Amino acid sequence: GAVVNCMGPWFGKLNETVGIKTSTTMLPTRIQVGHINIEAEEHLRLPFTADAHGASGIYFMPRRLRRTNKQLVFGSVDHRFESEIVEDPDKLDTMLDHDVQADYMGCLLHRLPTLPPNGKVIGFSHMYTVNQDDVHPVIGESALKGFFLCNGFSGHGFKLAPAVGSMVTQQIMGITAKPEGKLGQWQTTVPLDFMSTSRAPLSLKVKTHFA
Repeated sequence: GAVVNCMGPWFGKLNETVGIKTSTTMLPTRIQVGHINIEAEEHLRLPFTADAHGASGIYFMPRRLRRTNKQLVFGSVDHRFESEIVEDPDKLDTMLDHDVQADYMGCLLHRLPTLPPNGKVIGFSHMYTVNQDDVHPVIGESALKGFFLCNGFSGHGFKLAPAVGSMVTQQIMGITAKPEGKLGQWQTTVPLDFMSTSRAPLSLKVKTHFA
């Protein structure tokens, strides 16, 4: 049998119960997001945009949830907004801090000066599990046979999910899918030890959550 620890922010707690340590440090990190209602078509047509040149790191993207629910979602990838370590994930403050909201809105209006300057801001907080050493995940079997680790995605898990699922499946099953089959077209060819639990931190020119 096999157990896969993919518990996100609770990853470390489960590892502790079986005495597992990793070569890199992954910690729950509080991330704050806001959104406002928008109506102008020029804003609803905007692509996902992130300011990687200025100091704000502000990003924004429109969402049409329903015909009458049109929103602009925004946050920041600047380190100062993505460095608050959460000591206990069970006690996460899920609100958007007032000072962060004010900072976000100042950055947002600087990049989108045609936005209405009034209106209610709604926000929340959630968590990434950030690899403090190289912002990349660990994926693979741990020192405890049959206990696999899959964590430390630093906010990129949703993008990496297909390849990660393939890597974990290949490691647990010990087989690969036939290239011509339906599963084969989704199978990754990344070396299975590339993100191993005992790997050295990757050498990066710049360490950001965009990595």
